[in-house]
Amino acid sequence: MMPAMHGKRRLSPLAFYVSALLVATLDQLSKAIVLAKMPLGEEGTIPLIPGIFHFTHVRNPGIAFSMLEGKIPIILIASAIVMLGIILTERKAGGRLGFAYGIALSMPLGGALGNMIDRIRFGNVVDFIDVRGIKFAIFNVADSAITVGIVSLLILSFLQPTPLEQEAARDTPGNDSPSGTV
Repeated sequence: MMPAMHGKRRLSPLAFYVSALLVATLDQLSKAIVLAKMPLGEEGTIPLIPGIFHFTHVRNPGIAFSMLEGKIPIILIASAIVMLGIILTERKAGGRLGFAYGIALSMPLGGALGNMIDRIRFGNVVDFIDVRGIKFAIFNVADSAITVGIVSLLILSFLQPTPLEQEAARDTPGNDSPSGTV
């Protein structure tokens, strides 16, 4: 029996893709509300905690911090490559992703999909989460999922071996561990 990668609880491939689709759906639903209810720009800002946390409808024609502004074909190709890399990682794991690792890996996939949908539909990304207390760029649910997923993957990589490290340890000659872990 193959060990679960990253913990004893596994995330099934179906749950992995449902998690990613849930992120993309929540992102698109939140953006649909913003598009329907909020005017574009500062005059339509909604201060939830004045001066600290607002909803402000803006459009980002690039990626993080407006880098690659207007380079939609390059951004779409790069996004597709990243998404493919995540999908291949899940497929290579063969249903052995630990629960936490699988959820963390599904979040950037769903976030990338949510932002890709915007780029294809509008040629830009709808952003609205405006954290003014730290003078940060305005972002959206997809961006949040990408960031939380990547930070979680980094934390998990320090806490336990990555799926590829675990597989390499299992395949190492002389490894007599019955579970295949080190």
